[in-house]
Amino acid sequence: MKQQRAQEHLVLRNVIAEIQHDDGRHTHLESPKTSGVWKQQAIQPFLKRSIPAQLDQCAFGLRHPSEHQLMRKSTRIQTMSVEWFLLWIFVLAIVNITTVP
Repeated sequence: MKQQRAQEHLVLRNVIAEIQHDDGRHTHLESPKTSGVWKQQAIQPFLKRSIPAQLDQCAFGLRHPSEHQLMRKSTRIQTMSVEWFLLWIFVLAIVNITTVP
């Protein structure tokens, strides 16, 4: 039942993405880089029409709640917006430049 719900959610995700695209808007999908969602057949139409961006959230200050150490959380974001993708590339470049010792 849980897997069926997850598949229905991904199909709905594709429908929403198509509506957004047809109306001149964009949409994004964010999930852990190693998540199984990226391999699901139901999401492949969206992945074919979108651009992937990958990052580690420690670059943006993600810290463990009690130990306060930086946490590496590899994340993948798929976007249908070229402008958004280019902005992320710019932000990631700035973060990388400013965090070099």
